[in-house]
Amino acid sequence: MYCKQCKRENPAGNKFCEYCGAKLEPEAAGAPKKFNKKLLLIIIAAVVLVAAAVTTIALVVHSRGADDDVFMEQSSSGTHSGDTAYKKGSYDDYADDFIFPGSDEEYLLESDVEDLNQADTQQAINEIYARHGRIFQKDPYKSYFAACEWFKPTYTADEFKDEWFNEYETKNIQLLSSHRDDLSVNIDSENAAIQYALDYCRKNYNAVDGAMCDGKSGSNYLIRGYNDMGTHITTMFTWTITPDGDIYETDGGNLEYKHP
Repeated sequence: MYCKQCKRENPAGNKFCEYCGAKLEPEAAGAPKKFNKKLLLIIIAAVVLVAAAVTTIALVVHSRGADDDVFMEQSSSGTHSGDTAYKKGSYDDYADDFIFPGSDEEYLLESDVEDLNQADTQQAINEIYARHGRIFQKDPYKSYFAACEWFKPTYTADEFKDEWFNEYETKNIQLLSSHRDDLSVNIDSENAAIQYALDYCRKNYNAVDGAMCDGKSGSNYLIRGYNDMGTHITTMFTWTITPDGDIYETDGGNLEYKHP
């Protein structure tokens, strides 16, 4: 029984309040029972905690999904964000399109490039750029790579950054560029002819102490290589070097080296 006077509960059947003595009025049938505020607060708190837990789990799952997406984008796009062209190891099915299919995964050796002519050397350089979506403005490279199924033209020359290359590509471009520059010769002076002869000897493990020019024959240079023996100089070769980089033995006229 509920006392309206002191607001306290009394045992059922009491006619008067045990606390204040006020007359108790019996509850009408179907009358609503006292509203339990403490129970309501407990229920609300439980609902809030459950909602918070569900929200936290959802955020964690979403966060992990986003991280996975970023990882996939980074790993599939190679060395720079947003690049959709470069995918390491994804060119196995297109090996015939490349001079060096593995130049993004292994170091090239001098023996790999020494027989390349100038055009093929430049092509080998350009295919490294093409993997990263470098756009080519001039033929034959523009037409060639446009016909490659794997090629995705993405970056102009101004937009492209060499820092996107991995360590293999960087070293291989350096090697190929050096070889290309060696092929691009125009021997137009005695000093250039002497240096050309010495470089040839060095690359072919036939180094000499020095070289001198004995004059010209038309547009060709007569170069003598020697070793300094201390008391005398020993001639090791006499070559005729053309402006295009061909080397002939001066005495016998035999071709020593045909420039690519």
